[in-house]
Amino acid sequence: MPTIDRPARRIPSRFIAAALGGLLAVALAGCGAAATPTPVPPAAATAAASVPTAAPPAPATPAPASAAPATSVPSVAPAAGGTGTFAAWCAFVIDVNTKYGYMTNKNYSATPPTMDVERQIVTEALSRLNEWVASTPPEIKDATAAEVAWFQRMKAYGDAHGWTDAAAFPPPTTAESTLIASLVPYQQKECGITFGK
Repeated sequence: MPTIDRPARRIPSRFIAAALGGLLAVALAGCGAAATPTPVPPAAATAAASVPTAAPPAPATPAPASAAPATSVPSVAPAAGGTGTFAAWCAFVIDVNTKYGYMTNKNYSATPPTMDVERQIVTEALSRLNEWVASTPPEIKDATAAEVAWFQRMKAYGDAHGWTDAAAFPPPTTAESTLIASLVPYQQKECGITFGK
């Protein structure tokens, strides 16, 4: 996603966001990157990068009474995209991660985001999916698509079972982790984003 780019993910360790940080990126630090438009060392990317192999999803558990109602999640990323610019993509990642306090002055927090913050980042990134995809430059199109797919699974799981147990969320696949991790250096070089300083 916006790579919900985050340095690390909390799934066993941490992801979201490098992409939205790696939303996207990648970024969710405990459960989910993000997105570049998944910035991830912003939680998605770094977290994803720290997940060496994909673990099978945890068995489904009943949704807590306080679980938020499910919202519509696109099942796949739009086929278009990959024609954006690094400036547009960086702006998207920075906007989403800053809005929910996971980033300040283009720096991802060294502290993994709470599950509530991850929920907000993932939900925001996916609610702006068309913008996220359209802003993505060709060189990170595949990484962004991987982050989007992972965010979609995270949101579907969180909406169905509650955003409470980071370890229960489905991690990115090995292939997705590799792609999402590439958003971290991209964010550093092209966006001037730093992680946990």
